[in-house]
Amino acid sequence: MSRRPRSRLATLLRVRRIAEEAARAQLGAAAAQQALAATALRRSREQLADASALDAPAPVEQFLWGRSRMEARAASVHRAVVTEAASRQALEESRCLWSEAAQRMTAIERLEERAREAERLAQLAQDQQVAEEIAATRAGEGR
Repeated sequence: MSRRPRSRLATLLRVRRIAEEAARAQLGAAAAQQALAATALRRSREQLADASALDAPAPVEQFLWGRSRMEARAASVHRAVVTEAASRQALEESRCLWSEAAQRMTAIERLEERAREAERLAQLAQDQQVAEEIAATRAGEGR
């Protein structure tokens, strides 16, 4: 059974917490995507370097075939660089969105804490008033 929030502030805090968790999940997904892109870039560069190391005198057909392979690998590296840069930017944007969501949630948490403290102080004042009335009643009975 779901508990009903005590106030609008508690409802807002719940909404902000959900938004912060969603932003954190998005940040995690962006970080994973960026790691994959970095790995793909590293592999593409390694493959290009390995292919470059195999340069040796060869007949024209093999040379042209090797050349087209090198161009394809260079294009692959270029695509990996672009993908990695885009994923790095997406990661930074996700980090900013998460940070903003966390700041909004923290502000609401502080407001909620103040509201709880005000409720606690009001309850203490009410308890003090009841205690004083009881003491006054007893003092009146003791006369």
